[in-house]
Amino acid sequence: MKRLFGLLLLLSLLCLAGCFGSDPEATAKETEADVTTAEETADVTTAAETGHQHTFDQKVQSDEYLKTPAACGEKPLYYYSCVCGERGESAFKGDPVPHVYSVSVSDAGLIESVKCTKCGHTESLNLQVPTSGTLKGAFKCSESKYSGVDSAKILYYENCTESHFENVVRWLQTNGLTQVQSYKMGGNRYVLYRGDYFTAYLSYLSGEGAIRLYIGRADDKIPSRIDPGAGNVTPALWQINVDCKAAGYNGGMSYVLQLSDGKFIVVDGGYDTKEDADSIYKILSENKPANHEKPIVAGWFITHLHIDHIGALRNFTNQYKGKVKIEGFYYNFPYVAVGDIYPSNNQNWEDIMASWTGATLYRKLHSGMQFAFAGTKVTVLCTFEDVYPLEFNSGNDSSTVFKVEIAGQKIVFLGDAEYGESDRMLNLSSDTLKADIMQYAHHGYDKQARANLYQKIDPSVILWPMPFVNWESESHGEVFRPRYLTHGENAWARTAASVKKIIVMAEGTTKLELPYTPTGPRNADYTALYEEQRP
Repeated sequence: MKRLFGLLLLLSLLCLAGCFGSDPEATAKETEADVTTAEETADVTTAAETGHQHTFDQKVQSDEYLKTPAACGEKPLYYYSCVCGERGESAFKGDPVPHVYSVSVSDAGLIESVKCTKCGHTESLNLQVPTSGTLKGAFKCSESKYSGVDSAKILYYENCTESHFENVVRWLQTNGLTQVQSYKMGGNRYVLYRGDYFTAYLSYLSGEGAIRLYIGRADDKIPSRIDPGAGNVTPALWQINVDCKAAGYNGGMSYVLQLSDGKFIVVDGGYDTKEDADSIYKILSENKPANHEKPIVAGWFITHLHIDHIGALRNFTNQYKGKVKIEGFYYNFPYVAVGDIYPSNNQNWEDIMASWTGATLYRKLHSGMQFAFAGTKVTVLCTFEDVYPLEFNSGNDSSTVFKVEIAGQKIVFLGDAEYGESDRMLNLSSDTLKADIMQYAHHGYDKQARANLYQKIDPSVILWPMPFVNWESESHGEVFRPRYLTHGENAWARTAASVKKIIVMAEGTTKLELPYTPTGPRNADYTALYEEQRP
């Protein structure tokens, strides 16, 4: 009997060793070349409340899972994670931290040196950009005190041909840069090259007979051109009625697009008010697919830094960060004064964007860039970089203008583009600019895009982001109709035969299922709506 009891006890101990012994997959991880401590192992746990068994074997190198940061050239420690996103307790060594270089470029086109913005390491380059036509001048995209954030410079050459463009391409290749993307837009050509020290974005502008060479940081993120594939959701576009009354100002611009995979694109968003943040969330939450745990914003686009465009992002972040997932932000902010836009607040806005876990900041959109979402193509038509060497009329001419192709239709978002950007875009072909739906520039104010640009875009539907009531005045007089009836550029909107529908923001939040076919009256009874809405 004692012998039998001993055998049973031995078997029990062996079973317990099997249950509570080391995970073979985790043990294997301890032998990997880049793992040096027993702490750096994967593990498996079970969440009792859900029954889901976490397997912490994912090596995701992002701030969300960072355990121990490291200096340039060293390897940081990251926590293993589960495929569900849960963070484990064991850690692994990540890739060495790269230098983040700012680049110094002379006005004569000499790429002098780079300096790491984190550790101060410097490298001397002394690369002279080859002569291409006539060097008209150089535009620095940032003030010196912001060089650690954005040290980019644009070299502008006149009297150029396509052979000059090819010559600069060969020079980039000879100096060890690799082509990442290549785009065409009408007769224009664009290429993106990247090296260890800097990024080069080269444009040949056939309408101007000019070349622009942008030289900036090597770590700028590049949007993907790969279409993840269309889903079965009917695409839609909402023009949101910005709450100018709550803001106490006029203007404001907020749009939401739903893609065929059920994700969303947000454009600007309106003022920094609870009302405008709530309006965005209401559309996202009420229209997300049932199989999405929370609304997913595939891309949040910011046209420029005026508060009636970007303001809602701050309020939305404060209220809804845990209730919405944002995959990326898309923009191009100048770190130099442009009209009434100053760079002192730029970093605050980029910090707000960076606070969204998992969101990628695509902070340098350039004209000509093309990228994709589900069943959707986006083309950047203009940024503040294109205005130089023309004068900036105001900060409105720092708008990032883009075209969205979705459900067989084209939509152009002009932001607040004024004459400077208009004149540049007029060099683009009619095929490039043509759209079915167009957002009217700068709310239809006295300073806006030129009528001949509208004519070249030739939309059948105009979305007009403007209130009827003047909320900047105690008299609360009309603000839309007088400009619509009298301002010169707006005469085109009143008379163009191709325009079948004008939808003003103050008519109320409007949903257009895509593709959209305009029906009913060309425009609403603006007088009646004003009388209905004024205090």
